[in-house]
Amino acid sequence: MHVTRHTHQSADLQGVASFERLELEGLCTLGTTVVDYCGYRVVCQTVIPGLLQREQDSAVVYGSIDSGKNVNSEEKFVKLVSVCVVLVTSALMGL
Repeated sequence: MHVTRHTHQSADLQGVASFERLELEGLCTLGTTVVDYCGYRVVCQTVIPGLLQREQDSAVVYGSIDSGKNVNSEEKFVKLVSVCVVLVTSALMGL
């Protein structure tokens, strides 16, 4: 077991949980878990429905699903993330 990698993977899960606890309307997170199996630790996440069939190309509001050839960025998502950053930072600082 690599302690640093183990810690980072746990932090990934804690990060997702932090966003989920905000309970902001319009903010959806992927189902995420950490699995330890036979000496390996793996972060597992659900697949976005329709992503593999490219049914929801227009549903991607931030990021890329084609290795960066096209990058989407919608203002409503940027605003939502800005609110998340303020709330999470405030919680971490105990404000």
